[in-house]
Amino acid sequence: MSHKLYIYPNSSLVIVIFENIITIDELLKTEVEISEHPEYRNHFKGVFDFRNSKKNINPEDLNKLKPLIIESNPTKGSWCSLNSTPLESALSALFKFERDKIRRFETFSSVKAASEYLHTDVSNYLN
Repeated sequence: MSHKLYIYPNSSLVIVIFENIITIDELLKTEVEISEHPEYRNHFKGVFDFRNSKKNINPEDLNKLKPLIIESNPTKGSWCSLNSTPLESALSALFKFERDKIRRFETFSSVKAASEYLHTDVSNYLN
């Protein structure tokens, strides 16, 4: 796996840091891993940090996310992604489109913007 999952119950926060090449299968597994984690609650807010990764995902792959998100992780909290390049941001925008059908999801290029959106200083949790 090319990610690390951190759950902070006292802050109601989930941080997923991705590294290297990310596939749709890894994203799908990550959604399940989050929802099955014993400390996770669906009101938690979260960040998918893609800044040190590259997505090997095409737009058609994202269609696989919607059924899984509905079934395994119907989040009620605010979620967002951090991206470092325009291409990664564009792919996250497509992910946002699918995720928004279930629950609002935003994409950002700065930790400050993500922190403001989540009303939590996530810089304390990200390197």
